[in-house]
Amino acid sequence: MTSKHCVLVGGCNQLVPVLLCMILVCDAAKPRATGRMRALHIGVANGDAHKDEVEFETTYGAHRGCEVKHARFIKNPAGARDVILEDFDIIYLSGGNPRVFLLAEDLYNLQARLKRAYDSSSVIVGNSAGALILGNCWTHPLTGKLTASRVYNAFNLVENAAFFAHFNDYAGLLTEDGKPLPPERFLKAIHPVMKRRSTSTSGDFYSFGLWENSALAITWNQESGQQECSVRSLGEREIVYMNGKPVPDFVHR
Repeated sequence: MTSKHCVLVGGCNQLVPVLLCMILVCDAAKPRATGRMRALHIGVANGDAHKDEVEFETTYGAHRGCEVKHARFIKNPAGARDVILEDFDIIYLSGGNPRVFLLAEDLYNLQARLKRAYDSSSVIVGNSAGALILGNCWTHPLTGKLTASRVYNAFNLVENAAFFAHFNDYAGLLTEDGKPLPPERFLKAIHPVMKRRSTSTSGDFYSFGLWENSALAITWNQESGQQECSVRSLGEREIVYMNGKPVPDFVHR
């Protein structure tokens, strides 16, 4: 049986959710490893920031004993170009500006390289902007003008979904009778926009609200030509999602 794993993190600023996510990621990567697990950090969205690298080394190196490496597309593009992503059991995309991922795709074919690693059972982890870019599409919504929001193509590892990290921050983006609405109401309003502008050919399309200090783990298992998907919510709050039905409603999973 072959498995593919993708973990989407809504942004972490507390230790316990970070450790919970790390344990799940390492457990998923363990069957693939042929010795000491190898973990790769891609920090291009935040300019290869040193603080992100230190956090990664502490979490996956010091705490879990992984062999860690950094692909520095900003500071060492030649070295990053030569990194073979599927050589790693864990690939972690940290946060920052998701538009920079698109630049890395144009220059270094990052999308195809990630897809090869994902198909080879590397566990792909996206945090914040790193989570947005792993879906089919993403947006920075315009307050009060959701239908006019620009929607960008993402890396399409999760082919029928869009992700909204730091979902707590969407509270009050929409108002009704002068009162701020909760982020779940925002998700209900933006979902038809994302579904309409996505490139997904699947009948169902999902929009996920990723709370801070929470994560969504998606696993595909394939055996004898059959695929089965399982989804797990981690951390402080249950992940919220919209389904692809004609009249969407938000559901917790």
